[in-house]
Amino acid sequence: MVNSFADEKWLPVSVAPYGDAYLVSSAGRIRGVNRIAESEFFIRQIRGVILKGRVRRDGYKTVNLSYKRNRQTFAIHRLVALAFCNNPHNHPEVNHKDGDKLNNHASNLEWVSHIENIQHSIRTGLNKSRGADNKQFKGLIVATNIVTNEKITYCGKKALIDAGFDYSSVYAVIGGRNKSHRGHRFERLPLNDQEAA
Repeated sequence: MVNSFADEKWLPVSVAPYGDAYLVSSAGRIRGVNRIAESEFFIRQIRGVILKGRVRRDGYKTVNLSYKRNRQTFAIHRLVALAFCNNPHNHPEVNHKDGDKLNNHASNLEWVSHIENIQHSIRTGLNKSRGADNKQFKGLIVATNIVTNEKITYCGKKALIDAGFDYSSVYAVIGGRNKSHRGHRFERLPLNDQEAA
């Protein structure tokens, strides 16, 4: 993580109307500016301080910004990218080049398409999206031929499609909505039996 504040630059937050009240730094910090807050009942001076923010469950750091009657939560990496990173192709997502979601330094951020972001997460090992490494993996699927009783084990949707099965029909058999599909019965291999398979 880049922690150097020596070359830190500050710019107004580029999301209206918060630019009048907050600055974002190239090092990934957010701070309020000294300002006067007015309401019907009082006038007070607000001293600008560095905001601590919090880390969401998904690992990204966020800050709550408020100005006049507007209040909103922002991911810090998006605020930094909006202020410091060029986006000539108008990409919608911000990628952390080193894969560290808390390293919000401008030099570590880049604008990417959704596909590029997914490919980067797979390439860096952040998203184990294939087969048993996928966090949504529910287990191996055993196909039993109704005529020959031959059993074949498949791992995931792609393997089923490659074998000529319609995966939604396979899952309908597994879920009990259909009895068979293309001459086969399907069931999930119990988790304790998967090491042996």
